[in-house]
Amino acid sequence: MKNGIMSSWILFLLAGLLVACGGKPSTPTITPTVGMIVWGGDHPSLQMDLIGTIATSPVKLIEVRGVAVDQAGNLYVVDKGNSQVLKFDRTGKILLQWGSQGTGDGQFDMSGNGTGFVAVDSQGYIYVTDTYHVQKFDNQGKFLTRWGTEGTGDGQFMLALMLAIDPQDNIYVVDLDNDNVQKFDSNGKFLLSWGG
Repeated sequence: MKNGIMSSWILFLLAGLLVACGGKPSTPTITPTVGMIVWGGDHPSLQMDLIGTIATSPVKLIEVRGVAVDQAGNLYVVDKGNSQVLKFDRTGKILLQWGSQGTGDGQFDMSGNGTGFVAVDSQGYIYVTDTYHVQKFDNQGKFLTRWGTEGTGDGQFMLALMLAIDPQDNIYVVDLDNDNVQKFDSNGKFLLSWGG
């Protein structure tokens, strides 16, 4: 708490110095990186601020979870509250919107607390977690494949949460309720797991 108060005061003093010197506080810029993931499980307001800054389209986002940026600088956002994925260009213009509540291909069951993250691989494929699955889409939002079922075994999830992608496009999924990390190839083939 003390550090937070100190940080606030330091920012306040720096802003005052900038104004006193005739300067203007600079606007932060976001440099896109492949597969960048902003975690918002405990900090959804941070993500809402980020999306509010970038997205100029009149889109009502209910509960933002995952955020990722592709090589072209397009932003992918998982709106858990609407069970959908949105794609924005660099200026914040909405390009695509897909998904709905459900358990079918291209639909999302985001009833699990904290689920709904996204990552983009080196080929531009998009991966999204819902409670028991990982789904793969092309960069136009077309459903390609999915894997995972409810359970505690290999390739199963009790709450698929965050995901990350390595340089070989292997997918790593954190399962919150199984307390493990599972590794898959880009087509969903189970490779290994650890934790418990």
